[in-house]
Amino acid sequence: MDFTKEDFDRFLTWLDPDPEKAALRYTEIHHSLAMIFTARGCHQAEDLADETINRVVRRLVKMIDTYEGSPYPYLVRVANNLASEHKGKTGNITSLPDDFRFETQSPDEDLEQTFACLDRCMEKLHPTKRQLVLEYYQENKKAKIENRKKIAASLDIPLNALRIRMCRTRDGMRECILRCLKGDNSTEID
Repeated sequence: MDFTKEDFDRFLTWLDPDPEKAALRYTEIHHSLAMIFTARGCHQAEDLADETINRVVRRLVKMIDTYEGSPYPYLVRVANNLASEHKGKTGNITSLPDDFRFETQSPDEDLEQTFACLDRCMEKLHPTKRQLVLEYYQENKKAKIENRKKIAASLDIPLNALRIRMCRTRDGMRECILRCLKGDNSTEID
């Protein structure tokens, strides 16, 4: 993190002048970015969403006076660039279907549809697995790492086994969400 609190506050104000709305918008955008990375086959979607936002926060001071329009399309472009960088390093990113788009004329409608599909797919999970997913994605930074260690210990499995389990669940969720967004209501998760 190479930016100050003022830089981050500027970013939140750029999202929305109202602090409460900005916080909500931040959460929505972060989830949307993570969904983009997940859909592209990135196994560290949450971390890559964080990095996307960090890059924009660092660049914002140079571009805020000249940038016009909604912040969302810019964040998506940065995320796509980061996904390409990640692919170059890991070679494990799958591409999205041609008819699949997170970026539309109305990002709010797109987010609503994506979140509705996410909710629908979460409901398809066994309650124990659903609870595990919710616990796994809590917290940020160091607290997130400690939380995941506690989850692995409570399940009496190594941390890497937990990561693999969550990777499989995330892949199943990604497929379910993609089918849902295409209008397939028979969303089953492996």
